[in-house]
Amino acid sequence: MKRKFFIVVLLALTCFGCSENLVNTDSENGMQSKSNFNWMQMPKKSGMSSVETEYTVSRRIVGNQGGVLNLSGSYITEDNNTVTISSELIIPSRAYNGAEVITQITSTDAAVSDFYPSMSFNSPLILNIKYSGLDLSGVDPAAVGFYYIAESGELEAAQNDGIIVDTINGTIEVKAARLPHFSRYGFIK
Repeated sequence: MKRKFFIVVLLALTCFGCSENLVNTDSENGMQSKSNFNWMQMPKKSGMSSVETEYTVSRRIVGNQGGVLNLSGSYITEDNNTVTISSELIIPSRAYNGAEVITQITSTDAAVSDFYPSMSFNSPLILNIKYSGLDLSGVDPAAVGFYYIAESGELEAAQNDGIIVDTINGTIEVKAARLPHFSRYGFIK
């Protein structure tokens, strides 16, 4: 049953993505596709764990009531280290009207998450997300930012309460990032 639900959700997401200009390269105005932005890359997975390339969570949330969507996952890298991903999306009450199935898809290729369905909010949603088990050697903590793809198709820095980059322990996280609408959100170094 879970497999059938996942396939239906995946097909729906493929058909009803955010916006065409986020998927295609527009060479006339210099916009990049969302896969061409310099998103922070994740360590490669070991052969045994390379089947899963993303983690997905969905939950029906009534906008007037609000709610929380939690996602967690982990995998073994080619170097036999463990990478963990954990996030909490807080939907404040009255963020939107009606009820929606909110979906977060987090990649294991890059430190990014896509959120669905495509919608804007009466008040921003709050995202806390943390990656651990990363090799951050050579990363300048001051140069790391947390961004999203704006409706124009360009990157914008997401307002947040802080980005923590711990190069010694291999963790990166953003605290209370504000999501004005659903799109792709992630770390850029």
